[in-house]
Amino acid sequence: MTIKASVPLPAPGSSALFDRAEAVYGAKQALRIILANALRDYEAALLAGEVRDLSPEPPRRSESIQVGRAMDAAAWARARELLDPLGILQEGRLGRMILSQALAWQFREEG
Repeated sequence: MTIKASVPLPAPGSSALFDRAEAVYGAKQALRIILANALRDYEAALLAGEVRDLSPEPPRRSESIQVGRAMDAAAWARARELLDPLGILQEGRLGRMILSQALAWQFREEG
C-alpha cells in the first residue's frame, strides 16, 4: 500500500529526537526522516499485535509536509481496523491518521 498524506510538523518540545534532528536537518527533512523510521516500527508493532488502541497525537504546528510512504498491506489493514472501523474515511484522511499514529508511537517509545 502507498500512503500519501499531509502531515503536520510536531511542535517544539514534542520529542527530544525531533528537536535534535530539526536543529541538524531542518524541520521538514527531520520529519521525513523520523516518519520513515516511525512507520517501519509502527508496522512491526501492528503486525505483532502490540498496537491495541490509539496514541495521543503530539502537539503540532500549523505547517505540514506532503509525504508518500509504502506500507505493508497487512499492517495497513490492521491500522484501518483501529482507525476506521466503519471503513468510510477517505484514503488521504486515513493516511494522515496512520502517519500521525506512527509518529505518536515513535515519540511514546522514545519517552
